[in-house]
Amino acid sequence: MQYSKRKLVPPNGVMMCPYSKTEDGFELQMGTNHLGHFLLTNLLLPLLTHSEEARVITLSSLAHSYGIIPFDDMTYEKGFDRNQSYANSKVANILFTRHLAKKVKGTKIKVFSLHPGVVQSNLWRHVAGTFASSWYAALISKSSVEGAQTTLHCALEAEQDDYSYYFSDCAAGIASAIARNDKIAERLWQVSEKMVKLK
Repeated sequence: MQYSKRKLVPPNGVMMCPYSKTEDGFELQMGTNHLGHFLLTNLLLPLLTHSEEARVITLSSLAHSYGIIPFDDMTYEKGFDRNQSYANSKVANILFTRHLAKKVKGTKIKVFSLHPGVVQSNLWRHVAGTFASSWYAALISKSSVEGAQTTLHCALEAEQDDYSYYFSDCAAGIASAIARNDKIAERLWQVSEKMVKLK
C-alpha cells in the first residue's frame, strides 16, 4: 500500500475552530475529523480483516444534520464558516461509515458512527464565552462518563444491519438525508482517497 509520508497522529476531534490548515494542507476540521480517521482506518483494514472480530467507531454529531460535502471546495479556499465546516466534517463521518460498511460486508468488521450528546469537554475551547460557558450548557450537557455511553454501547453491544450506521443515546438514530445517500458516500470515499494519496 502506498501513501504520502506524514506523521500519523491518533485521531482526535476539533469543533468550530478558526480557519487553519493541517500539515498536509487540509482545512483543520475536515482534515482532523474526517480525513485523519479515513486514512488511519484504511491503513488498519488489512489487520482488522484478519481479526476475530473488529469494530470501527467514528464519533459524529447531531450537527451533521446541516452538513454538506463541498466537493467543489474541499479546502475552503472560496470561503469559510467555522460552524458549517464542523457540520460538514460530521456528515462526512457518517458517510464514511456508511460506505465502509459496504466495503467490509461479509467480514467480521462492524462499523458505527454516533452522536455522543452535548458533552462537557475541551472540544468547546473555541466557543468559550458563548454557549459553552452559559448556565444553560451546564444544565443540558453530559459529563464525560455520560457522554461515553453511546460509544461504549457501539463498542460492546450494538448490532449492525443495513440501516443502523448511526447511533444516539445508545440506540439507532436517524441520520440526515445527505448522510444516508450512497452516491454521495461513494463519491466522498473516492475524493478522500485522492486527498490523502491512498492507493
